[in-house]
This record gives sequence, C-alpha cells and structure tokens, in this order.
Amino acid sequence: MARAQYVTIDGTEYPIISGLEGPFRFPSGAVLYYDPQEGKYYDRGADIYLDAADVSLMLPAEWHRTREQIRAESTTARAVA
Repeated sequence: MARAQYVTIDGTEYPIISGLEGPFRFPSGAVLYYDPQEGKYYDRGADIYLDAADVSLMLPAEWHRTREQIRAESTTARAVA
C-alpha cells in the first residue's frame, strides 16, 4: 500500500480565518478552508467558493465521484428528509 506524504501548511501563507475550518491541504496540493455557513470550501488564493462536486475533482481517482453521482446522492438525501 502506497503512503502519501503531505507538506505541512505554512501558517503565514494560510492563517487561521475566523468562522472557517482549516486550512486543509488536499492530495492535489490545493489548500482550502471550509465555511460551515456557506456549506462550501473557500479557496483563499483564488478568492472563490467551491462546492463539494468541485472539491471531489481534487481527490485521487480512487476517491473520485462524478458531479452527477454527488448531485444524485444529495437529491436522494433531500427527498428522504
């Protein structure tokens, strides 16, 4: 089994931001924060929010689900609730 090695996150480049969780480094190298109020991930470098479908594209292929699968799962979960 292969082991992943992650570089530590530089606290001066990616400081703790009040109201957001993280920062989190993804296997792609992207560093994102999670905004629980928005329910989305925040990319500080690009100053944009990403939904779960966009973030899933940053994950390794074996973790990857298509946007359609994620949308179908969220639609099913909402229908059950």
